[in-house]
Amino acid sequence: MVGSGVQSVRAVFHWGVAQPYRSFEEVPPEERPRFRDEGGVPTDWSAIDRIVAGATQRRMRVLPVVTVAPNWAARHPGRFNSPPSDFDAFARFTAALARRFGPNGSFWAENPGLPRVPLREYQAWNEPSLKVFWSDDGWDRDYVQLLKVTRPALLAADPGAKVVLAGLPNESWKALRLIYKAGGRRHFDIAAVHPFTALVKNVIRIVELSRDVMRKYGDRRKPLMVTETSWPSSRGK
Repeated sequence: MVGSGVQSVRAVFHWGVAQPYRSFEEVPPEERPRFRDEGGVPTDWSAIDRIVAGATQRRMRVLPVVTVAPNWAARHPGRFNSPPSDFDAFARFTAALARRFGPNGSFWAENPGLPRVPLREYQAWNEPSLKVFWSDDGWDRDYVQLLKVTRPALLAADPGAKVVLAGLPNESWKALRLIYKAGGRRHFDIAAVHPFTALVKNVIRIVELSRDVMRKYGDRRKPLMVTETSWPSSRGK
């Protein structure tokens, strides 16, 4: 990646791995040394620390995708695609990430030998318009409620942080319109789309259609990220 000139990394920050237990009373005694207290929730930063350290050693920025609810905070425990049952818990975890990896984060104080490349943008979930990532119907209203509590919690931890909308796949502009209709405009700072299509030219077209929706709802100046894409190359397919 360094040799190819890559400057940023988008990586899953797995909430369920970092906070598998609701309280310290639930943590088996032999596991307790690996957990820290983050607002009363035992938190194991080791997996996420490795991602951030590996990227920042190479001076690459990290865009975290904060996703996958732990069983104790999942509407359907044991299912990867379960929405959170407690949106406030998701917001608190996102704020904890900012306190650890933001400009004044504890991670940098503990690793003074690393280049300081603080996280400032946090992508809230991934592709909620697909059942494979958000199992329940009415995802748009649900997801806007998640954003509504997450953004103020994040800004309280880092006033310069930005909430990146979950990447919206396929016919992205239709899902984006649903988010706006559900009142989501004020609750994210950067839009994101995943233009998956069989034709290369339609990658650009999907971005244009998504921009049209943003203009219609008064967001022409808001940034738009393409955080996943397809670029088909096989002849005849």
